[in-house]
Amino acid sequence: IATCDKLTQFCDGIIDCEVMVERTKLGTGVELVVKIPQHTLTSSACAENLFKALAEARERMEVQLKKYHDKMVMHR
Repeated sequence: IATCDKLTQFCDGIIDCEVMVERTKLGTGVELVVKIPQHTLTSSACAENLFKALAEARERMEVQLKKYHDKMVMHR
């Protein structure tokens, strides 16, 4: 999926990426689960539109991956 491909620019060590979609009364819920060495990061979002929910969850994951990447760079 394109969302997972875009996340590789923030962290090279992505092992696996899962996207889970759920329909609710409030709209569409999306959860991203990204596995990186020794960690599993998750982000979720709910919106009235699938694409809005996916974009919001991706933005939240980007923030987490940037923090992880910066932390790893600082330890070197």
